Amino acid sequence: INNHNDFVLCTKEEIIGLPENEISLLEKVKDEYKVSIQDHQFIPFIRFVESREKRKELYDKRQNRGGIKNIKILKNIIEIRHQNAKMLSYKNHVDFVAENRMAKNEKNIRGFLENTIKKIDKNSKKELKELLAFANGNIKEYKDVKKLEYFDSSFVANKLKESIYFYDSSKVKE
Repeated sequence: INNHNDFVLCTKEEIIGLPENEISLLEKVKDEYKVSIQDHQFIPFIRFVESREKRKELYDKRQNRGGIKNIKILKNIIEIRHQNAKMLSYKNHVDFVAENRMAKNEKNIRGFLENTIKKIDKNSKKELKELLAFANGNIKEYKDVKKLEYFDSSFVANKLKESIYFYDSSKVKE
């Protein structure tokens, strides 16, 4: 996954919003900019670029890094871990790994995760509604958007932060 080096090509118009100091770091390919899925380019791009289409394209490429080849490898790893745990008389790999840790077993881990999800689900839904309301009222391209997508939240949250705190994270980075 870390060796996957995919990218998107963008015109100058498609990277509107990206700070100049970030643009200066991008490789140029003819008349377009090459934006990598690596953190140092991905994070500013997702946070600042106004083009929803390009944010989605880059986000999707990043999420799909590694592809089918890694799925086969991961399935094999999971099967081997399961076999090892069984040979050592554990129900599964999670019980094997958790035994010497505070959680002790899969049941405790699942209970903790389910309880945590219940607690944060209510707040996260409220925060997403607030982000959508802000986007609808303050960002022209979002006026008629009914639902924020996975590739929207960082961009809209950054705009909200700038609006509330008169905060420009690109200036802080300088």
